[in-house]
Amino acid sequence: MPFMPLNRDDREFLRKFYNRLNPIEALQPDDQRYVKLDADVPNQAAPRGQQLVPLLRDTIVMSEGVTTQLYSGSPGSGKSTELNRLAAALRKSGYIVLQSDAEDYLSPSDPIAVTDLLIALAGAFGEATAAETGEDPTKEGYWTRFVNFCQTEVIIKDLDLKVVKASLRGDPTFKKRLRDALAGNLMRLTEQVHGYVDECVARLQAHSQGAAGFVFILDSLEHLQGSPPEEVCQSIGTVFSSHADKLRLEHCHVVYSVPQYLGVLNPEVKGLYSGAIRMLPMTKLSQRDNPSVPCRAGVEAFVSVIEKRGDWRRLLGDDRALLERVVLASGGYLRDLLRSVREITLQANQLEQLPVPAPVVEAVLAMLARDYQRLSRADAEWLAKVARTRGSCLPEMKDYSRLATLLRAHMVLYYQNGEEWYDVHPLARDEILRLAGPPPAPEP
Repeated sequence: MPFMPLNRDDREFLRKFYNRLNPIEALQPDDQRYVKLDADVPNQAAPRGQQLVPLLRDTIVMSEGVTTQLYSGSPGSGKSTELNRLAAALRKSGYIVLQSDAEDYLSPSDPIAVTDLLIALAGAFGEATAAETGEDPTKEGYWTRFVNFCQTEVIIKDLDLKVVKASLRGDPTFKKRLRDALAGNLMRLTEQVHGYVDECVARLQAHSQGAAGFVFILDSLEHLQGSPPEEVCQSIGTVFSSHADKLRLEHCHVVYSVPQYLGVLNPEVKGLYSGAIRMLPMTKLSQRDNPSVPCRAGVEAFVSVIEKRGDWRRLLGDDRALLERVVLASGGYLRDLLRSVREITLQANQLEQLPVPAPVVEAVLAMLARDYQRLSRADAEWLAKVARTRGSCLPEMKDYSRLATLLRAHMVLYYQNGEEWYDVHPLARDEILRLAGPPPAPEP
């Protein structure tokens, strides 16, 4: 197809397409761009395995008491979109659902302490309650209560109410001082936080009589990934394994969105909460036992993801093979799919031509691949084993921290289609195999 210079209509097409490909946007349940990637029941043929939203919902609806659940997924895998669908399903069943983002209260770059999470939990719960009930947001909330608690019981006299929330998120010196002061008052802080949440639930009950129950969803804890990463991983494991009792609420169901590595590094947490850790995997694009054979259901699903955002044929000249090349390069990681096509729209705008030629698409993929090429020789050798076996290849417990780090960096991708398995990111594969060298010869 000949390349044509862009006119005003072309530029408007690219602008709309670009914005509908936002890789950090969580879709609402009624968004027409949503594509179902999961099966209603366990089904190996489904691109992403069984739906997790019904399992999370039914754990709440079928329980006589309140529940505390852990939900996990890689940033950009569609996890927050699924949590929005969970909230909508529960509201339809008569529940009052509060949703908050942990990143509004906690720094994603620092280790976390249970005191940090308890304070953030109460602050987020109070603000979400005020939004649900329509209360005056300037009314005394948890932050005032917390400052008074610190001044009278923990004896921190100079806390500034105006900056305490921001300091909790962004001031390491403040956080250390607060942790040190609260270290001997953890049980009292827990009582204070739970008491405040109970008051919020009472206000919700008064505001919405007849509700089936109350649910609090705290999203984005999986974004915690500071340096050194081992300290952050260890801190999250300690919080959720050693303090599970403090994270349960007496009159409200809770769903915490946690990092994928939590269940890997701290398998004991699986018995401390309501049900299994629900892990949202990547979308399967190839067969586990034959990587060269595409999984057509996954490829078609990812093609639909792009089709629902814009006319890819206008962008790529109706070259279905070229689109599938972009799809397969994503490894089933939704954010990378959206990033790739979004970058292609930018290149079309810069080149002043549609459709985009194949060499430009390859250049975009090569550019994105550079994000996955910061590898040590040791990591490359281990990742090469993952690529060859499609297993985790972890013979010793000490290697689990390495898996956690590489999962978080998306060098290793997690799948769950009939069984759990792993693979390396396709954009990293060539560099991994180059650094690792040829596989060792089999022993005689």
